[in-house]
Amino acid sequence: MMGNFAGDEKGINDVCKYNYCVMIKSVMI
Repeated sequence: MMGNFAGDEKGINDVCKYNYCVMIKSVMI
């Protein structure tokens, strides 16, 4: 993800981590 996300970096990372966890759960189930 490229762009001016410096201010929202933490928020972006939280979203990515959440989506990553969702993908892992989807694969595991």
